[in-house]
Amino acid sequence: MDKIYEIYERYSAYEFEEILDFYANYDYSQYDGIKNAAAAAGLSWAIAIAGFIALIAVTLAILSYVFYSVGLFKTAKNLGIAAPWLAFIPVANLYLLGRVAQGNGEKKRKFPFGWILLVLSLVAAWAESLMSASVATGFANLISGMTMENVVVSLEGLFTFIGGPLVTSSLTIALIGLIVSIFFYITLYYVYKVCAGECAPLYLAVSVVLPIFIPFFLFSKRNSLREKENAIE
Repeated sequence: MDKIYEIYERYSAYEFEEILDFYANYDYSQYDGIKNAAAAAGLSWAIAIAGFIALIAVTLAILSYVFYSVGLFKTAKNLGIAAPWLAFIPVANLYLLGRVAQGNGEKKRKFPFGWILLVLSLVAAWAESLMSASVATGFANLISGMTMENVVVSLEGLFTFIGGPLVTSSLTIALIGLIVSIFFYITLYYVYKVCAGECAPLYLAVSVVLPIFIPFFLFSKRNSLREKENAIE
């Protein structure tokens, strides 16, 4: 207030009223355009950054698929395993990975890594899709039946659903995924035994911590096989 009185004393009442009228009637809409332009620029940058990250992710996914497929194909071919082209077919390449883990020659392992890994993966995918559909259906039924009259009852049912079927399904899917992952890494260990010999534990440890290196390990060791008859220790 003191500042206002000071300005008022410095200028006449007429001049002071003119200043107040000027700022009271000033057109501030031009600043809205600046705000909108800044918001649009920020949104454009966010979209550009998200697109760049997505591009990197897609590029890495394609590179991983190519290195994994080529490495597995060449390894299976060098071992003399039938149908090495399965390396380029998703899911089917799990069977081929298991066949590589069995090795070849006189000391070929009899344990059916390929079939077990393939069946486990298919069962996991089937169970996950079935449980996800069941959870989605149950959730949709709860939401569709919710009205203003029974909102309390519906919310109780929703919390019961979240604390029951949803948790049970999630834990079941996680357990199945854990079993598949454990057997996958066991299979991968024997693949590394075939390809890298004594370095297999090191390759496996890195693969567990950083799975992104698996395709590149397979690719780098595609031509490092020992003699077929000595491929299994």
